[in-house]
Amino acid sequence: MAIVFASHAARAEDKRRVSISVDRCEPRIADEVGRIAAIELHAERVESTDPDVTRIDVTCESLDVVALHVSDPLTSKDVARKVSVAGIDERARARTIALAVAELVSASWVELETTPEPKVQPIPERVVIHERPAKPHAKIAPAKHEPSPPVVFRAAASARVFFESRELLVGGGAAIEPWISRTIALHFDGFVEHGTATRVPGDVSIDTASTSAAIGLGASFGDVRLTGMLGVRAGYARLVGLSKTQNVQGEAIDGAWVGPELRLGVELLRRAHVHVVIDWAVGWALAGDRDVLARGPYGAFAIGIAAN
Repeated sequence: MAIVFASHAARAEDKRRVSISVDRCEPRIADEVGRIAAIELHAERVESTDPDVTRIDVTCESLDVVALHVSDPLTSKDVARKVSVAGIDERARARTIALAVAELVSASWVELETTPEPKVQPIPERVVIHERPAKPHAKIAPAKHEPSPPVVFRAAASARVFFESRELLVGGGAAIEPWISRTIALHFDGFVEHGTATRVPGDVSIDTASTSAAIGLGASFGDVRLTGMLGVRAGYARLVGLSKTQNVQGEAIDGAWVGPELRLGVELLRRAHVHVVIDWAVGWALAGDRDVLARGPYGAFAIGIAAN
């Protein structure tokens, strides 16, 4: 989106005008840059395509870096600059960019204010001057490279219920989530869980160990990040029968299970190095032995902490 406006400043002979173009920025930021820059320059905003006006091009190259370019036909100056807004609150970014725009324009106009009629020939247009003007309004941090995608480590307590046998297992585990980009992440985890079931002849002790691998998408909304992932979970279950009477002998049954799993996750206060994570999952465990209670559809819930 582009916003173009011109400003009029007092000059001995005529009115000085400036046009500003804001590209590849969020519409809200673009509007604010134009409005605040006009106030700082004491300018009246008007549309202008006149080649005689001082022109400033503002381009959001990334979320943290903004490129500024000034072409001033009055002084034949062509100035380029990059501004870093990394670490600046989103609500203050538009004002920071607008102040940087005002700095460049003011630096270009100082020559006309002190020397209205230059005694030397202006610099040819083909010569490009890169300079850093004075900073009367705000301290702008140097440009930084884009941060690398994070790697998130997790530790969580879990609860899993197999709907076919209606057995609840509780336990815990750990996970690692390397983010490939700002929106795509991988997930690997391992959990150990335990539960007991009551039957007519006695009790059954159930122990499971499982691991999963998944890939999915994530989106951040301020301090909250949501993720959705699809993967596969494989596990091993061991059942031990505990007889209540002498006439019945307990037995041990074990077996492996595997199946698809869908995960939904929420990270709270994600910008902190240590923050809270909550996960929900549904899946289907396919076991080779029908006597293994860890089989069929299941649901799982986990809550813990994450570090990145």
